[in-house]
Amino acid sequence: MRKLIVSALVILILACFSTSVFAEEKSKEGNWDFNLAPLYLWMVDMEGDIGIGPVDNTGVNVPFSDIFDNLESVFTVHFEATHRSNWGLFFDYSYLDVGASGPGPQGLTTINIDMASTIVEVGGLYRIENGPHYFDMLGGVRYTKLEPDLTITPPAPAPGQKFGLSEDWYDPIIGVRYFYDFGNKWMISARGDIGGFGVGCDFTWNVAALVHFQPWKNVGFVAGYRALDQDYEDGSGLNRFKYDMRLAGPLLGLNIVW
Repeated sequence: MRKLIVSALVILILACFSTSVFAEEKSKEGNWDFNLAPLYLWMVDMEGDIGIGPVDNTGVNVPFSDIFDNLESVFTVHFEATHRSNWGLFFDYSYLDVGASGPGPQGLTTINIDMASTIVEVGGLYRIENGPHYFDMLGGVRYTKLEPDLTITPPAPAPGQKFGLSEDWYDPIIGVRYFYDFGNKWMISARGDIGGFGVGCDFTWNVAALVHFQPWKNVGFVAGYRALDQDYEDGSGLNRFKYDMRLAGPLLGLNIVW
């Protein structure tokens, strides 16, 4: 299973925010350009706080190596379509199910977290072109669903306690993306967006910087770095949920264009 996951993730990987066809490679037929990343890898580190029910905020600092060791399932896909009128749309789906553990506060032996997360982005864009420079104005919605199970294991022989719930929310997002086409099959891009504004998260931000290489007309590769920060809190008592987390790490991906 591990070899299968490794093979799949190495071939695929990002495109979340990768997009784009090199100017000289754009299709000369039809009114649309399409970008599809069938799967991408975000080698993310988790750092922040999680609070569930009566359990006070618990610090989480988990490197990607630990997440990969505890990876149970993953599925990602990214799609974009840009019209000749410079209007376009994008869709991104990411599902990750991981487990992690670490020392807890107040003399607790360990805290184990099993987290299934779904993040979906849907939105539109408008592109402004100026020679080798491209600017995309972005707007849309980011949907997040988290299903965490938190198990607290005190010193033996006391039994452990388990807390779990499902929480989801929608964040409006606005942002900008920039591309610079070097020609000769190379391009760089950067994206930044903010959102939440109390609708879902109190505040959320997302940034990505990527290098694009397209050796063939319809197939390219992307590598870079992405960080997503979400500050969300809802409920009280046993239904309280606090999620103040930053996910950050390198990205690698395959991008198919036509």
